[in-house]
Amino acid sequence: SVKIYPLLLLCVFLSRRQTRQLLLSLAVAAATTLLSLLYAGPSLPVAIAGIRTGTHAFLHLYSMTFAAFTWDHSLFMLLKLLTAGLHPKMKYLLVAYVLTAAAIMLPLYFKKIRKLPLANQILILSICTVILPPTSFDYTLVQLYGAWAVLVFVALRARGTAHLTPIFLLLALVFTPSNYVVLHHVGYAGQAKCLVLLALFGLALRYPFHTPTVAVMAPDQAAVARA
Repeated sequence: SVKIYPLLLLCVFLSRRQTRQLLLSLAVAAATTLLSLLYAGPSLPVAIAGIRTGTHAFLHLYSMTFAAFTWDHSLFMLLKLLTAGLHPKMKYLLVAYVLTAAAIMLPLYFKKIRKLPLANQILILSICTVILPPTSFDYTLVQLYGAWAVLVFVALRARGTAHLTPIFLLLALVFTPSNYVVLHHVGYAGQAKCLVLLALFGLALRYPFHTPTVAVMAPDQAAVARA
């Protein structure tokens, strides 16, 4: 399966103006995709057609239906639940969702996200890879493990950074099975996790996770300090 949304993490290189690393990552992603398609075979056109057919089937079976999948924690799932009574045409609803998400996220990235500390950017972009796709099942939560590890190192270095405690508590809720979230015999575990992920997104957007900087003194300043 082809996963495009993790490419959002390349925005870290963009914000740090690391053009060479950005281009190298894109080249590696393209080469890996090409080699994978060739391996799937029996030829490149047949493999591409097979992936397209599978993606089209998945889109119509899961994304373009009003059925409430308890394991789906995408924003689009919430939108479908809210508009189910209106019975909109799913194709147009999906197009409107994608365009609206892009119209909100692009200005937000250039105005706010790219100016935040690296740990904030990694957490925010990781959350985006999970909630922005039109369908997002439980296995996509693995994409948050890297952000969690980064925050662990930030906490160890900062020793008391404000706002990290609620971040870790919310991540614990995300990583915990939540099959107990049931309303009128219908499970809403995925939708509950989507709300938790939105809360994480808001906290990471609002509060910078700074780590302490170590001042480097000149030799004469160090001698004065020792005296």
